[in-house]
Amino acid sequence: GTGASPGGSGGATIGQNSQLSQTLFGSGGGGSANSTYSSGGEKGGGMVILIGKTITITGSITSNGNSTSAGGPGGSTVTAGGAGAGGSILLIGQTLSIGTNLITAIGGTGATANNGNRGGNGGAGRVHLIACSLTGTTNPTAYQVVGGQNFCGALAEII
Repeated sequence: GTGASPGGSGGATIGQNSQLSQTLFGSGGGGSANSTYSSGGEKGGGMVILIGKTITITGSITSNGNSTSAGGPGGSTVTAGGAGAGGSILLIGQTLSIGTNLITAIGGTGATANNGNRGGNGGAGRVHLIACSLTGTTNPTAYQVVGGQNFCGALAEII
């Protein structure tokens, strides 16, 4: 993100498209251009790549951008930096059972300073799922390729 006054901009959504032709880290938020009691920009989300025959998610996989805070002496932040963007998550498997919104790559939230100046929110990350069989949902909604893969046939498989 870019530094701005009164508040820094949020990290931009990453990548060319939701298909994840490139897997990238989430972009960081911009710092505030105000030098008096300002906060810096926050970190973007990371990168997760998981490949397996059967993938079952029961916990969570997150690649979220960090939110900013309105700190400073006595809570006296004049401007807040921008929040980080979500990163990227790629899962490839014959069978993916991912639960409901257990996989997230969301942007952080920009804080509001005590005078009302606000840092920008981070952009959404990217989630891409490639499988022969898929159940579940993600946040943000994943780009999905179900079936039609070389490893979906009777003779081919991921081991």
